[in-house]
Amino acid sequence: MKHRFSLIDTINPVKIWQLSLITSYRWKSLPPAFFTLLFCVILCFKNLYAQSTPQGGGFGHSQIGFNLNHFPNLTEYLKQPDILGSAYSPSRIGIQIGGGGYGVLGRLLLGGSGYFSGFKPMQTDSATVTFSSGTALFNAGFLLKKTERCLIFPYAGIGGTGLSLRLENHRDSGGIFFDKNQGIARGEISKLSLGGLASEIGISFKYFITTCTEDSPHGALMIGLDAGCMGAVFTSNLWSDGKGRTAVGPQRPNGFIPYLRITLGGGGLW
Repeated sequence: MKHRFSLIDTINPVKIWQLSLITSYRWKSLPPAFFTLLFCVILCFKNLYAQSTPQGGGFGHSQIGFNLNHFPNLTEYLKQPDILGSAYSPSRIGIQIGGGGYGVLGRLLLGGSGYFSGFKPMQTDSATVTFSSGTALFNAGFLLKKTERCLIFPYAGIGGTGLSLRLENHRDSGGIFFDKNQGIARGEISKLSLGGLASEIGISFKYFITTCTEDSPHGALMIGLDAGCMGAVFTSNLWSDGKGRTAVGPQRPNGFIPYLRITLGGGGLW
């Protein structure tokens, strides 16, 4: 007999017992190779933790830097004659501002980050185009080197991102057709956004300007440098205008944003 569970059922002991039986059956149906792989993964993490020099700690930081804009599908779409034309060329270099932090468990680092990437507005004969993005990520890293004053670790992250595109039609009386079925009239501004998945990979260097003392055993001032790349994947081509309407844009405007940024914060390992 099939059982249907509601939110209220989750606090019912009988339903919980039934669900545990179903779950245990599914676990038993898995091949032995799955449990072997799971055991190896757990063993690797155990060994990484056992080999670690620091026992724990954490740090947080703000960040600012430069990034590059590379969204080729979106650029080619905007170059169409009924949108911006072949004269359009996106701003390649932008500024990134944000922050993040990590907790340290042995050599494993777990944390998160968020940042805004902004680019200079670009003008064509008929329009002004402004491109920006915002990203939030869960991050994990592995501590390669730790001394009294420096940390070096690669990191990776996964989360979400949003692209923002602001189109202002200055003089094209025929309209700018980002969406083929609805144009942006002369004098009109359209603010479009699209959400998708994000991932990143990079390497980080942190340097403690001050060290922990008896008065402050778990805190020190820290600067650093991050070099990495964020990739964005979009499964939809329906952009929102913030007014409950959608605009049909390019298919899969995927891209990536390489970056180099300076960090400033504090924390410690103990």
